Amino acid sequence: HNTSPLFLYILYQNKKTTDIIYSNLCILFQQSRKGYLVFLFIYVKILLDVSFLNINELNVGVLAYIGDAVYEVLIRKYLVGKNLGKVNLLQKEAVNYVSAKSQALILDKLLEQNIFSEDELYTINRARNYKPNSKPKYVNIIVYKKATALEALFGMLYLDKKIERINYIIKMILGD
Repeated sequence: HNTSPLFLYILYQNKKTTDIIYSNLCILFQQSRKGYLVFLFIYVKILLDVSFLNINELNVGVLAYIGDAVYEVLIRKYLVGKNLGKVNLLQKEAVNYVSAKSQALILDKLLEQNIFSEDELYTINRARNYKPNSKPKYVNIIVYKKATALEALFGMLYLDKKIERINYIIKMILGD
């Protein structure tokens, strides 16, 4: 019986019972030591589901931290689909989307298009007003805050399980 982490994640996202997930995780655990880490990660994620949290009360830095990961994975997925081939080409192309300067320009463009809901604008504004603990080294603070705002938006949408909205915004960014 072959149980993959992706299968378990799909089960979780589709709101299957924790008993089903737990039994599948146990099977995965029995298959490999690496499975143990996956077991812990997914099972803890289930137990600590953030759906009970008020996302508007979460620290903007936390939203940006999560949003950065979500955004970068979606951009990488898009670039891999372009069949650029070599990793260095993928990385060079990724900079056009994931650098702070690029993210700031992307946010400005999306704001001009007036596509954001009131909740989304609230998160964006909170992030732009966020005072980071450290100063950015390679960009000015305004650019940094705009990039943080875009990342926080993706973090908020992800935690709120608004996957369709994330996909819509990514399509707007990529021009698809």
